[in-house]
Amino acid sequence: MPSIGPVPGHRGLYISAGHGMLGVTLAPATAEGIADMVTSRRIPESMLPFQLAGRI
Repeated sequence: MPSIGPVPGHRGLYISAGHGMLGVTLAPATAEGIADMVTSRRIPESMLPFQLAGRI
């Protein structure tokens, strides 16, 4: 499962990794989600299952 979102403990650092062979296919949706996170400082609901908090 991909890891997408802010890196806990590192303000302003976001990650988008682990897409496997679907990276190019999922890039537009992931980029839109990351852009929303950076501009609004909130995690879009569609990205909640992929956040890093609690996984690292």
